[in-house]
Amino acid sequence: MKTFAIVLAVALSSLAHHARATELLDVQQLLSSDAAREVLKQGVTAYGIGQAPPSFRQYSLPETYTATSFSASPFGGSRRHCIDAFENTLRSLIDDAKSRGFDAIVDIRPVVDGAPAADAKAFTCKPGYKITSVSLMGTLAMSDAAFDRLAEAEKRTFVIAPRSAAEGANFFPLPPALASTEAKEAVSKLLAVHPTSSSTPTYRYRFGPDDYSGEAELSADGPEAACRRAVAKALEAMAVEASARKYTMVVNMRSNLNGKFSPDSEQFECEVTKKRVSVSFQATLAAK
Repeated sequence: MKTFAIVLAVALSSLAHHARATELLDVQQLLSSDAAREVLKQGVTAYGIGQAPPSFRQYSLPETYTATSFSASPFGGSRRHCIDAFENTLRSLIDDAKSRGFDAIVDIRPVVDGAPAADAKAFTCKPGYKITSVSLMGTLAMSDAAFDRLAEAEKRTFVIAPRSAAEGANFFPLPPALASTEAKEAVSKLLAVHPTSSSTPTYRYRFGPDDYSGEAELSADGPEAACRRAVAKALEAMAVEASARKYTMVVNMRSNLNGKFSPDSEQFECEVTKKRVSVSFQATLAAK
């Protein structure tokens, strides 16, 4: 009986080791699988490294996405869990592309141990005991048709009927807020800011639009000065994300307090309470 228990333990150990053995996965083969094709039916085309995609109007800078799969087996994960994690990561790429108006992903390549894999077409995946993770790097791309759709949708948001500021809020001029010492320090020399009222330079890479907010204490210098400091805090949030994602510009920066754009792009809306003020902006990060 003791001998049987030892043999069983060795067999189980061998199975567990086999279940978690490193697996070699082929990116192009995975992108061609039935499951991947089902994901790609959502209107986003995917191109791995080495494929020749058509030219696109705009792109994002390369971004890394990670997703996981779960194993209920007592022996841990297997090759199937690596494949599931790959498909979940691809789904994350697709969902993000769609939500941001892109209709393609190019130069998809695996990321291993935080760095692009040495072999862009194949990579190793070690199934976890319960959780298996796969990371992919990809560049989101926008065709002419997708660019035109996004531009048209954005254009419609500029037609805003005049309105009063929200209850407890005030409108203040935006240019002085962007020219303040605090605003300049927030963006330093690494980030150029282009509100919708200014001439936006041509750019090839974009991220957003997203929402950014800022708060400041209400002090003796009054609401407008405090609101300018809040604008600087919002700019600082943009600068931090731009630096992390390697973008160099903020374009189409618009006051968007409580989800409502200001009717005048030269103004921003600021909520004022007894002790604090707050602002919110929608903006797109960009790079040439």
